[in-house]
Amino acid sequence: MSQWFLDYPICHRGAHWFAGIDENSYESFEKAISLGLPFEIDVHLSRDGEVFIHHDTSFERVGRRKIDLTQRSSEELFDLRTPQSNYGVMLLKDLLILLKGQVPLVIEIKHNRKDYLLEERLLETLEGYKGEYALQCFHPFVIKYLKEKKLNCPLGLLAGPLKEESIHYFFKVFVKSLCMAPKLAPDYIGYQWDCLALRAPKRMREHFDIPLIGWTVKDQDAYDFTMRFADNIIFENLKF
Repeated sequence: MSQWFLDYPICHRGAHWFAGIDENSYESFEKAISLGLPFEIDVHLSRDGEVFIHHDTSFERVGRRKIDLTQRSSEELFDLRTPQSNYGVMLLKDLLILLKGQVPLVIEIKHNRKDYLLEERLLETLEGYKGEYALQCFHPFVIKYLKEKKLNCPLGLLAGPLKEESIHYFFKVFVKSLCMAPKLAPDYIGYQWDCLALRAPKRMREHFDIPLIGWTVKDQDAYDFTMRFADNIIFENLKF
């Protein structure tokens, strides 16, 4: 399998750090395509079972309205626009039509359900797509689930300290330690850039030959540090 995910830096939530562009928006994806760079997106499942693109389940941080997006239909999502976008919350199937394999796509699975319905719908949506893409997630059991599907795409295990208060302490420790990584053997590990010098990620790279991608790198100092320990970056604000 090609390691294209190490060849070019990966834009975080599209290329949204340019004036007039919101994260994970149609415009941010167009910009990344115009730059010729792969980009990362986040996906959830709508009320009617469509895979849509947004980082949070809530629309509040970006869209400034208190709306649980997972409780809206795909038709309702189409009418929700972030402040600087002329388009509604995008469905993955619509992005794939726009993308047409022009640049690789990195899809972060926001696993917040007790089942694997999001993953099932995601694989159905991607079926027949000819472009390069990778799937990544913080949940090791999602990576295990995807591994069992014997997919022909890279799988990335995400990890880091996870400082969000809503996440259970023991899950934070579980994810940070990368204790399941040797058995899962992901194609890469995405680790928080300023924690790459920790023993766990260094061990995965040096002893198990698992490539590391540092996230989210936002300035030159962070880039210089990250590239001492990692093989690639997920980034914002930098020029390549």
